[in-house]
Amino acid sequence: MSRNKRFQIKLLGSIFLVIFCATSVFATPKDASASDVNKTPENTGTPPIADTSGDSSSLKIRLDHSFTWAAFALTHKALKNSKELHNWPFFPLAFPVAWNTTGTIQKDFGRFITLKGLADGNLSIMDMGINLDAALELMHLLELGVSGNIHSSFNYGDYATFMGVYNPEKGNFDGDTFLTSFAYGAKFRVVATIPLIAFLPKNDWTKIILRPNVSWTYTAYTDADDGEIWKCGSEYSANGWRYRYGGTLIYILPFKRIPMLMVNVNASNFFRSTKFDEVYDGYDPYFTVISIMPMLSVKISDDWSGMLLTAFNRDRAYEKYHYEATEELLQNRKGHEWGMKVIMMTFTRKF
Repeated sequence: MSRNKRFQIKLLGSIFLVIFCATSVFATPKDASASDVNKTPENTGTPPIADTSGDSSSLKIRLDHSFTWAAFALTHKALKNSKELHNWPFFPLAFPVAWNTTGTIQKDFGRFITLKGLADGNLSIMDMGINLDAALELMHLLELGVSGNIHSSFNYGDYATFMGVYNPEKGNFDGDTFLTSFAYGAKFRVVATIPLIAFLPKNDWTKIILRPNVSWTYTAYTDADDGEIWKCGSEYSANGWRYRYGGTLIYILPFKRIPMLMVNVNASNFFRSTKFDEVYDGYDPYFTVISIMPMLSVKISDDWSGMLLTAFNRDRAYEKYHYEATEELLQNRKGHEWGMKVIMMTFTRKF
Protein backbone atom coordinates (compact mmCIF):
# COMPACT_ATOMS: atom_id res chain seq x y z
CA MET A 1 0.00 0.00 0.00
CA SER A 2 1.44 3.42 -0.98
CA ARG A 3 2.23 6.08 1.61
CA ASN A 4 -0.21 8.50 -0.04
CA LYS A 5 -3.09 5.99 0.20
CA ARG A 6 -2.25 5.22 3.83
CA PHE A 7 -2.24 8.94 4.66
CA GLN A 8 -5.64 9.43 3.00
CA ILE A 9 -7.17 6.53 4.94
CA LYS A 10 -5.71 7.81 8.22
CA LEU A 11 -7.01 11.33 7.56
CA LEU A 12 -10.52 10.11 6.70
CA GLY A 13 -10.50 7.79 9.71
CA SER A 14 -9.56 10.62 12.05
CA ILE A 15 -12.31 12.86 10.65
CA PHE A 16 -15.02 10.18 10.90
CA LEU A 17 -14.10 9.13 14.44
CA VAL A 18 -13.91 12.72 15.70
CA ILE A 19 -17.34 13.40 14.18
CA PHE A 20 -18.69 10.28 15.92
CA CYS A 21 -17.37 11.48 19.30
CA ALA A 22 -19.21 14.77 18.89
CA THR A 23 -22.50 13.43 17.55
CA SER A 24 -22.79 10.48 19.94
CA VAL A 25 -22.73 12.85 22.91
CA PHE A 26 -25.24 15.41 21.62
CA ALA A 27 -27.49 13.29 19.36
CA THR A 28 -31.12 12.74 20.37
CA PRO A 29 -33.93 10.83 18.64
CA LYS A 30 -35.84 13.01 16.19
CA ASP A 31 -38.62 10.68 15.14
CA ALA A 32 -39.41 8.87 18.37
CA SER A 33 -40.05 9.95 21.92
CA ALA A 34 -37.74 8.90 24.74
CA SER A 35 -40.32 6.46 26.05
CA ASP A 36 -40.68 4.85 22.61
CA VAL A 37 -36.96 4.48 22.17
CA ASN A 38 -36.52 2.55 25.41
CA LYS A 39 -39.19 -0.03 24.62
CA THR A 40 -38.00 -3.46 23.60
CA PRO A 41 -40.15 -6.30 22.31
CA GLU A 42 -40.56 -9.34 24.46
CA ASN A 43 -38.28 -12.27 23.74
CA THR A 44 -35.99 -10.53 21.25
CA GLY A 45 -32.43 -9.32 21.57
CA THR A 46 -32.87 -6.34 19.23
CA PRO A 47 -34.83 -3.15 19.91
CA PRO A 48 -37.78 -2.40 17.64
CA ILE A 49 -37.63 0.38 15.06
CA ALA A 50 -40.04 3.20 15.85
CA ASP A 51 -42.64 3.71 13.12
CA THR A 52 -42.95 7.36 12.11
CA SER A 53 -46.58 6.93 11.02
CA GLY A 54 -49.46 4.51 11.22
CA ASP A 55 -48.62 2.97 7.85
CA SER A 56 -46.85 -0.38 8.24
CA SER A 57 -44.98 0.21 4.97
CA SER A 58 -43.74 3.68 5.93
CA LEU A 59 -40.19 4.68 6.73
CA LYS A 60 -39.12 3.63 10.22
CA ILE A 61 -36.26 5.41 11.98
CA ARG A 62 -34.70 4.84 15.37
CA LEU A 63 -31.77 6.11 17.42
CA ASP A 64 -30.44 4.34 20.54
CA HIS A 65 -27.69 4.94 23.05
CA SER A 66 -26.40 2.28 25.45
CA PHE A 67 -23.64 1.72 27.97
CA THR A 68 -22.28 -1.73 28.81
CA TRP A 69 -20.53 -3.14 31.87
CA ALA A 70 -18.98 -6.61 31.96
CA ALA A 71 -17.84 -9.10 34.58
CA PHE A 72 -15.32 -11.76 33.53
CA ALA A 73 -13.92 -14.96 34.96
CA LEU A 74 -10.72 -15.90 33.11
CA THR A 75 -10.00 -19.64 33.24
CA HIS A 76 -6.60 -21.30 33.67
CA LYS A 77 -6.42 -21.81 29.90
CA ALA A 78 -6.32 -18.03 29.48
CA LEU A 79 -3.90 -17.52 32.39
CA LYS A 80 -1.37 -20.32 31.89
CA ASN A 81 1.20 -18.06 30.19
CA SER A 82 0.72 -15.06 32.47
CA LYS A 83 3.80 -14.14 34.52
CA GLU A 84 1.81 -13.35 37.66
CA LEU A 85 -1.33 -15.50 37.32
CA HIS A 86 -0.14 -18.74 35.67
CA ASN A 87 -0.84 -20.75 38.86
CA TRP A 88 -4.37 -19.41 39.33
CA PRO A 89 -7.32 -21.70 38.43
CA PHE A 90 -9.34 -18.60 37.46
CA PHE A 91 -9.25 -14.84 37.88
CA PRO A 92 -12.33 -12.58 38.19
CA LEU A 93 -12.53 -8.95 37.10
CA ALA A 94 -15.19 -6.40 36.15
CA PHE A 95 -15.20 -2.97 34.53
CA PRO A 96 -17.23 -0.69 32.22
CA VAL A 97 -16.77 -1.76 28.61
CA ALA A 98 -18.35 0.45 25.96
CA TRP A 99 -20.69 3.24 24.91
CA ASN A 100 -22.70 2.62 21.74
CA THR A 101 -24.78 4.91 19.58
CA THR A 102 -26.87 3.14 16.94
CA GLY A 103 -29.13 4.60 14.28
CA THR A 104 -31.40 2.32 12.25
CA ILE A 105 -33.67 2.93 9.29
CA GLN A 106 -36.13 0.51 7.69
CA LYS A 107 -38.48 0.63 4.73
CA ASP A 108 -40.97 -2.13 3.89
CA PHE A 109 -42.06 -2.60 0.30
CA GLY A 110 -45.18 -4.67 0.71
CA ARG A 111 -44.96 -7.92 2.64
CA PHE A 112 -42.02 -9.45 0.83
CA ILE A 113 -39.18 -6.91 0.58
CA THR A 114 -37.55 -4.86 3.33
CA LEU A 115 -34.58 -2.51 3.10
CA LYS A 116 -32.62 -1.86 6.30
CA GLY A 117 -29.75 0.45 7.14
CA LEU A 118 -27.66 0.85 10.27
CA ALA A 119 -24.98 3.25 11.47
CA ASP A 120 -23.22 2.30 14.69
CA GLY A 121 -20.47 4.04 16.62
CA ASN A 122 -18.77 2.68 19.72
CA LEU A 123 -16.24 3.90 22.24
CA SER A 124 -14.77 1.16 24.44
CA ILE A 125 -11.77 0.62 26.70
CA MET A 126 -10.05 -1.02 23.71
CA ASP A 127 -11.04 1.08 20.70
CA MET A 128 -13.31 3.52 18.95
CA GLY A 129 -14.99 2.76 15.66
CA ILE A 130 -17.79 3.23 13.17
CA ASN A 131 -19.79 0.56 11.34
CA LEU A 132 -22.19 1.16 8.44
CA ASP A 133 -24.54 -1.61 7.31
CA ALA A 134 -27.16 -2.10 4.59
CA ALA A 135 -29.36 -5.15 4.07
CA LEU A 136 -32.07 -6.46 1.78
CA GLU A 137 -34.55 -8.79 3.46
CA LEU A 138 -36.82 -11.08 1.47
CA MET A 139 -40.03 -12.28 3.14
CA HIS A 140 -38.24 -11.87 6.51
CA LEU A 141 -36.62 -15.24 5.77
CA LEU A 142 -33.50 -14.35 3.77
CA GLU A 143 -31.16 -11.42 4.35
CA LEU A 144 -28.41 -10.19 2.01
CA GLY A 145 -26.18 -7.64 3.68
CA VAL A 146 -23.01 -5.61 3.28
CA SER A 147 -21.19 -3.56 5.90
CA GLY A 148 -18.08 -1.45 6.23
CA ASN A 149 -16.13 -0.39 9.30
CA ILE A 150 -13.13 1.58 10.46
CA HIS A 151 -11.68 1.74 13.97
CA SER A 152 -8.60 2.64 15.96
CA SER A 153 -7.48 1.16 19.29
CA PHE A 154 -5.82 2.31 22.51
CA ASN A 155 -2.52 0.99 23.82
CA TYR A 156 -1.64 0.96 27.53
CA GLY A 157 2.14 0.86 27.37
CA ASP A 158 3.74 -2.47 28.21
CA TYR A 159 0.66 -3.52 30.20
CA ALA A 160 -1.64 -4.07 27.21
CA THR A 161 -1.16 -3.58 23.46
CA PHE A 162 -4.38 -3.55 21.44
CA MET A 163 -3.07 -2.04 18.20
CA GLY A 164 0.08 -2.60 16.18
CA VAL A 165 2.00 -4.79 13.75
CA TYR A 166 3.74 -7.91 15.07
CA ASN A 167 7.55 -7.81 15.09
CA PRO A 168 8.91 -11.39 14.97
CA GLU A 169 12.41 -10.25 15.91
CA LYS A 170 11.17 -8.67 19.14
CA GLY A 171 8.52 -11.30 19.76
CA ASN A 172 5.98 -8.56 20.43
CA PHE A 173 3.77 -5.98 18.76
CA ASP A 174 5.10 -2.57 17.75
CA GLY A 175 2.35 -0.47 19.29
CA ASP A 176 0.83 2.40 17.31
CA THR A 177 -0.67 5.56 18.77
CA PHE A 178 -4.45 5.96 18.86
CA LEU A 179 -5.85 7.74 15.76
CA THR A 180 -2.53 7.46 13.90
CA SER A 181 -3.39 4.00 12.52
CA PHE A 182 -6.66 2.31 11.59
CA ALA A 183 -8.12 -1.07 10.79
CA TYR A 184 -10.84 -1.07 8.16
CA GLY A 185 -12.82 -3.61 6.24
CA ALA A 186 -15.92 -4.73 4.38
CA LYS A 187 -18.19 -7.67 5.05
CA PHE A 188 -20.70 -9.48 2.83
CA ARG A 189 -23.20 -11.84 4.43
CA VAL A 190 -26.14 -14.11 3.72
CA VAL A 191 -28.44 -15.01 6.62
CA ALA A 192 -31.49 -17.27 6.49
CA THR A 193 -34.24 -17.51 9.10
CA ILE A 194 -35.90 -20.88 9.59
CA PRO A 195 -38.85 -20.67 12.03
CA LEU A 196 -38.86 -24.20 13.41
CA ILE A 197 -41.79 -23.05 15.53
CA ALA A 198 -43.95 -23.42 12.39
CA PHE A 199 -43.24 -27.17 12.25
CA LEU A 200 -43.55 -27.97 15.96
CA PRO A 201 -46.57 -28.28 18.26
CA LYS A 202 -47.57 -24.77 19.29
CA ASN A 203 -46.93 -24.14 22.98
CA ASP A 204 -44.69 -22.01 25.21
CA TRP A 205 -41.79 -24.47 24.94
CA THR A 206 -41.52 -24.88 21.16
CA LYS A 207 -40.64 -21.34 20.05
CA ILE A 208 -37.40 -22.18 18.25
CA ILE A 209 -35.73 -20.32 15.38
CA LEU A 210 -32.65 -21.39 13.41
CA ARG A 211 -30.50 -18.78 11.63
CA PRO A 212 -27.76 -20.26 9.41
CA ASN A 213 -25.33 -17.73 7.95
CA VAL A 214 -22.19 -17.32 5.87
CA SER A 215 -20.00 -14.24 5.49
CA TRP A 216 -16.91 -13.06 3.63
CA THR A 217 -14.82 -10.30 5.20
CA TYR A 218 -11.93 -8.21 3.92
CA THR A 219 -9.73 -6.57 6.56
CA ALA A 220 -6.68 -4.33 6.32
CA TYR A 221 -4.51 -2.16 8.56
CA THR A 222 -3.01 1.14 7.46
CA ASP A 223 0.49 0.39 8.79
CA ALA A 224 0.72 -3.28 7.76
CA ASP A 225 2.09 -4.77 4.56
CA ASP A 226 0.75 -7.97 3.02
CA GLY A 227 2.12 -10.97 4.91
CA GLU A 228 2.31 -9.22 8.28
CA ILE A 229 0.07 -10.04 11.25
CA TRP A 230 -1.47 -7.17 13.18
CA LYS A 231 -4.20 -6.50 15.67
CA CYS A 232 -6.58 -3.62 16.26
CA GLY A 233 -8.63 -4.81 19.21
CA SER A 234 -8.21 -8.22 20.82
CA GLU A 235 -7.81 -10.59 17.83
CA TYR A 236 -4.96 -11.26 15.42
CA SER A 237 -5.64 -10.40 11.78
CA ALA A 238 -3.96 -9.78 8.41
CA ASN A 239 -4.58 -7.88 5.19
CA GLY A 240 -6.86 -10.10 3.15
CA TRP A 241 -10.06 -12.11 2.99
CA ARG A 242 -11.52 -14.53 5.48
CA TYR A 243 -14.73 -16.52 5.66
CA ARG A 244 -17.10 -17.53 8.44
CA TYR A 245 -20.00 -19.94 8.31
CA GLY A 246 -22.28 -21.34 10.95
CA GLY A 247 -25.60 -20.59 12.57
CA THR A 248 -27.50 -19.57 15.67
CA LEU A 249 -30.23 -21.56 17.41
CA ILE A 250 -32.65 -19.21 19.20
CA TYR A 251 -34.87 -20.71 21.87
CA ILE A 252 -37.52 -18.29 23.17
CA LEU A 253 -38.26 -19.16 26.79
CA PRO A 254 -41.57 -18.61 28.62
CA PHE A 255 -39.92 -16.57 31.39
CA LYS A 256 -40.21 -12.82 31.86
CA ARG A 257 -36.70 -12.30 33.28
CA ILE A 258 -34.91 -14.96 31.19
CA PRO A 259 -36.56 -14.57 27.78
CA MET A 260 -34.08 -16.27 25.46
CA LEU A 261 -31.40 -18.95 25.16
CA MET A 262 -29.11 -18.92 22.12
CA VAL A 263 -26.34 -21.20 20.88
CA ASN A 264 -24.04 -19.92 18.16
CA VAL A 265 -21.74 -22.29 16.25
CA ASN A 266 -19.31 -21.07 13.61
CA ALA A 267 -16.06 -21.88 11.82
CA SER A 268 -13.71 -19.22 10.44
CA ASN A 269 -10.44 -19.04 8.54
CA PHE A 270 -8.44 -17.00 6.04
CA PHE A 271 -8.68 -17.70 2.34
CA ARG A 272 -5.48 -19.04 0.79
CA SER A 273 -5.26 -15.82 -1.23
CA THR A 274 -4.30 -14.06 2.03
CA LYS A 275 -0.52 -14.30 2.25
CA PHE A 276 1.60 -14.64 5.40
CA ASP A 277 5.34 -14.28 5.93
CA GLU A 278 7.26 -17.57 6.20
CA VAL A 279 8.08 -16.90 9.85
CA TYR A 280 4.44 -17.78 10.67
CA ASP A 281 4.43 -21.16 8.89
CA GLY A 282 4.77 -23.06 12.18
CA TYR A 283 1.90 -21.10 13.72
CA ASP A 284 -0.33 -22.21 10.80
CA PRO A 285 -2.33 -19.03 10.04
CA TYR A 286 -4.80 -21.04 7.92
CA PHE A 287 -5.95 -23.14 10.88
CA THR A 288 -9.75 -23.28 11.07
CA VAL A 289 -11.07 -22.07 14.41
CA ILE A 290 -14.42 -23.53 15.52
CA SER A 291 -16.43 -21.81 18.24
CA ILE A 292 -19.51 -22.94 20.18
CA MET A 293 -21.01 -20.07 22.16
CA PRO A 294 -24.04 -20.56 24.46
CA MET A 295 -25.76 -17.32 25.51
CA LEU A 296 -28.52 -16.66 28.02
CA SER A 297 -30.29 -13.30 27.92
CA VAL A 298 -31.58 -11.63 31.06
CA LYS A 299 -34.19 -8.86 31.18
CA ILE A 300 -33.90 -6.76 34.32
CA SER A 301 -36.20 -3.90 33.28
CA ASP A 302 -37.22 -1.97 30.17
CA ASP A 303 -33.89 -0.11 30.30
CA TRP A 304 -31.58 -2.78 31.73
CA SER A 305 -30.69 -6.10 30.14
CA GLY A 306 -27.92 -8.66 30.49
CA MET A 307 -26.26 -11.60 28.79
CA LEU A 308 -24.44 -14.58 30.30
CA LEU A 309 -22.14 -16.26 27.80
CA THR A 310 -19.04 -18.32 27.25
CA ALA A 311 -17.26 -19.93 24.30
CA PHE A 312 -15.87 -23.42 23.72
CA ASN A 313 -13.22 -23.10 21.03
CA ARG A 314 -11.24 -25.47 18.86
CA ASP A 315 -7.86 -23.73 19.05
CA ARG A 316 -4.29 -24.48 18.07
CA ALA A 317 -2.27 -26.82 20.31
CA TYR A 318 1.46 -26.02 20.36
CA GLU A 319 4.59 -28.06 20.94
CA LYS A 320 5.34 -25.90 24.00
CA TYR A 321 2.70 -25.80 26.72
CA HIS A 322 4.20 -22.72 28.39
CA TYR A 323 5.59 -19.80 26.41
CA GLU A 324 5.70 -16.01 26.62
CA ALA A 325 2.21 -14.67 26.01
CA THR A 326 3.52 -12.27 23.35
CA GLU A 327 5.25 -15.09 21.43
CA GLU A 328 2.22 -17.20 20.51
CA LEU A 329 2.62 -16.27 16.83
CA LEU A 330 6.11 -17.83 16.85
CA GLN A 331 4.99 -21.22 18.23
CA ASN A 332 4.76 -24.45 16.24
CA ARG A 333 1.31 -26.01 16.06
CA LYS A 334 1.21 -29.75 16.73
CA GLY A 335 -2.55 -30.27 16.62
CA HIS A 336 -5.68 -28.78 18.13
CA GLU A 337 -7.44 -28.67 21.48
CA TRP A 338 -10.82 -27.68 22.82
CA GLY A 339 -11.15 -25.33 25.74
CA MET A 340 -12.88 -22.42 27.41
CA LYS A 341 -10.97 -19.22 28.20
CA VAL A 342 -13.59 -16.96 29.73
CA ILE A 343 -17.07 -16.82 31.25
CA MET A 344 -18.66 -13.40 30.88
CA MET A 345 -21.73 -11.53 32.11
CA THR A 346 -22.65 -8.23 30.46
CA PHE A 347 -25.09 -5.59 31.69
CA THR A 348 -26.43 -2.96 29.29
CA ARG A 349 -28.27 0.27 30.13
CA LYS A 350 -30.25 1.89 27.32
CA PHE A 351 -30.80 5.63 27.19
